[in-house]
Amino acid sequence: MNLDDLSRIKNSLFLPKLYFIELEKGLPGGLLPDQEESDVITFIGYQKKPVTPLIPLNSVLLDYFTPGVLVKQIKFKMQNSGQVRLILDLPLTGVDLKQKSYTLYKDYDLKEENCLGEQLPVLQLWPNFRADKWQDYYVFYYDSELGIRTFDVSVYNDKDSCDFKLGFGKYTIIRLEDFPTHINCVDSQRNPIGIILLKSPNIIRPHKKCKIGVDFNTKFTNIYIQHNNSYPEPLKLKNLQLQITTVASFTLLNALFENFIPENFIPQDKPQIDSVLTTLGANPNHNYKLPIFDGRMYIPNNKTFKPQEEHIKTNLSWTSSNREYVELFLKHLALHISALVVEQEIEEIQWCISYPSTFDKKTKRTYAKLWQDITQELKVTTGIKHICPDYKDTDHYRSESVAFAQYFNGREREDLIYTSCIYFLESTSDISVWDSGKQIYQYTIDFGVKDLLHEILQENPRFIKDRLKYNFGGWDNLHTYAFNTKLDLWLRLESENWLKKEREQIADEEDMRGLITIMSIGVAGLYYYIGIVLKVLHQQGIYERGKTTPVYIGGRGSHLLNWLDDRGEFSHDSEINKIFSRLLIKSSGFNDYPQDTHLSKYIGDEIACGLVLNDTSIKGISETEQNYFIPGENCLINGQKIDAYSRIKQQNEQEINDFKIPKLIEIPEFLYEFHKVLKELNIEEISALKDYKTSPDTKDNSELWKRTQRALEDILIKEMKGKSEEIRFEPPFILGLKTLLRVLAKDWAKSSSSKK
Repeated sequence: MNLDDLSRIKNSLFLPKLYFIELEKGLPGGLLPDQEESDVITFIGYQKKPVTPLIPLNSVLLDYFTPGVLVKQIKFKMQNSGQVRLILDLPLTGVDLKQKSYTLYKDYDLKEENCLGEQLPVLQLWPNFRADKWQDYYVFYYDSELGIRTFDVSVYNDKDSCDFKLGFGKYTIIRLEDFPTHINCVDSQRNPIGIILLKSPNIIRPHKKCKIGVDFNTKFTNIYIQHNNSYPEPLKLKNLQLQITTVASFTLLNALFENFIPENFIPQDKPQIDSVLTTLGANPNHNYKLPIFDGRMYIPNNKTFKPQEEHIKTNLSWTSSNREYVELFLKHLALHISALVVEQEIEEIQWCISYPSTFDKKTKRTYAKLWQDITQELKVTTGIKHICPDYKDTDHYRSESVAFAQYFNGREREDLIYTSCIYFLESTSDISVWDSGKQIYQYTIDFGVKDLLHEILQENPRFIKDRLKYNFGGWDNLHTYAFNTKLDLWLRLESENWLKKEREQIADEEDMRGLITIMSIGVAGLYYYIGIVLKVLHQQGIYERGKTTPVYIGGRGSHLLNWLDDRGEFSHDSEINKIFSRLLIKSSGFNDYPQDTHLSKYIGDEIACGLVLNDTSIKGISETEQNYFIPGENCLINGQKIDAYSRIKQQNEQEINDFKIPKLIEIPEFLYEFHKVLKELNIEEISALKDYKTSPDTKDNSELWKRTQRALEDILIKEMKGKSEEIRFEPPFILGLKTLLRVLAKDWAKSSSSKK
């Protein structure tokens, strides 16, 4: 800077007033000059206390100096008069200069009218790094409902911004291509009142490569990373925000969770991403929806989460009508992942993506294309080389059932010689059978945690308060999906602790034993059905071994197996494990020895981990063999008789006008075998159904089967009519099992309420 420059701008370098924050460290993300103890700015108001100044300089200086250089050229000095002197020492450039710098100063009064108080707006910057070619930064501002009592902000060279109001609060999100050097602070009339110099991080030079496995489903999203050929691990959800202002933790957390990017994901010991989107503050005029501005990943809080709110989008599925929200969620997810890996010096990502095993050819293609479009856009703004698979790339674009089996084979070192796999989720179970590393059967059934727990507890919500210690009010007023979402949150955040501390204490309570019996019947019924599947595959020459298989079970719903052991932990020695083995032998008809159930060591991580493990060769089922299901009960479809032990393919564009199950045969047989096994194995932890007579003759339990048959007919009328592309065929055995559980749940709820 030369003397001519100074003469032109001399009078405009200093702002007229000094605004200050009534906190000693009010700007943790800002730069301030070093101060000697005697120069600490002190405001003598109600009491003498140190304060933090907004630097009253014209931001034009940042055209000449970096924040790190400028902060060394300024100094605040307390005067005997009580004024504050701001000294600006400017280096000079040019020829034949006798002096190396030029010093300017201005004295300021510390006036109460310029005091910004102790409460400050939330001011954040994401991501807090500088990297080669990274061009996507966001500044978030929330006035903490202080209005004109606090300052507003503007940022130089912003590319887009969004302002919105909620209640009495004002919010602003600003996007930039470069890491900002400073924040301009302005008053309610947009007049400048000071600048905040930002701490500038060192530049990252990305040079590494990695694989990223993304398991996105309707409830949760899991991400794994593999560096070169190292062991895969969960991607750490590191905090990449720069907190610029000091605010109360509650205000900060609430503002970020609801309206921006959370600093920390929950639970802290194993942070996860819920597949939930918030559109709070979205711009209705945006034709092309932007991540963060129009939709953001939302991390629900156990106590405050309200899934029924209009701006909260749950049940995100590419096959549903909310594809716009799915796209927004995945855009933000991919951007967030990109920032996390750039911070680890990654310059190239090989994306590995899973898709539900139920996807047809068209849906598989459109979903793969969505990911390709998202990552193509990110190449421009992140500077990363994104390699995203097309739908033909079976190494990096895999069905959930294949990735699941790959996990057990590659991570837990379990073979796939002859194996059954259950990928158990909130709403579905993906069943597959493997022989010599090849998938010979796969079908996804509509049977999950909702059937084993949610629907049962919805009949008796008081149990949640009394036994699960979840005292959220209003359970009776939540519609089914909101109820399930709220309960899912408790299961994720609190159930592990409950199993350790409470489960064994209430094991002998009558309502607890009743619940465990119904849940055990549900899971045991699933095993019984797998035995039927093995039997049919053997009869048709597809599975020639004629042996029962070990069962590998995982997925977020599989933690319910821990509920079925009084100690709260499923193991080889669990009584329920022995029940599963015995029933599998019984329904398959194989003369074989019992096989164990292997519960995943990393529940919920299987798909994401399996995606980045492709060092072993396994082969998924061919498209021509997909969508075959095994009924398990005799039924009539449009008047055509379907044998329980046949293999039926769901045909596209088939109209289902009539679906009947005239009489349940296998379900009563299963329930009889279940109770028989309880006696034969002398099971203590799982009780028999009250008033059930252990008999193969349905007449001995006629009232139960009459009610079940009636409830089943109601389900078939409501759920199993229409075009095949609009409904998914459910094996009649599973339909019968679900119906039985609902009938038993009503009985359990009545029995529990009568005891109160």
